[in-house]
Amino acid sequence: MKTGKRDSKLPSLHLADSGFLFDPYTGLTYGVNSTGAAILRWLRDGLEVDAVAERLANEFDVPEATACADVAEFCDQLNRHGLLWTR
Repeated sequence: MKTGKRDSKLPSLHLADSGFLFDPYTGLTYGVNSTGAAILRWLRDGLEVDAVAERLANEFDVPEATACADVAEFCDQLNRHGLLWTR
């Protein structure tokens, strides 16, 4: 999985335990499930994408290939919403 350097709004996003995500820059809100919330927290903690996928595989007991694909897709969704991008 390509990691790249991340720039993002992640540190300023507000994530509630319920999965409610608020972007204070745009005023937009999003809903994420428990998997998405975990991925967001780990990214905000500074984990690289590969480390997030590994942790997801371990904590959610899924194959690593599945975790890598899920994290990549979630990061793509964050990119599309202007919340995370790689370069």
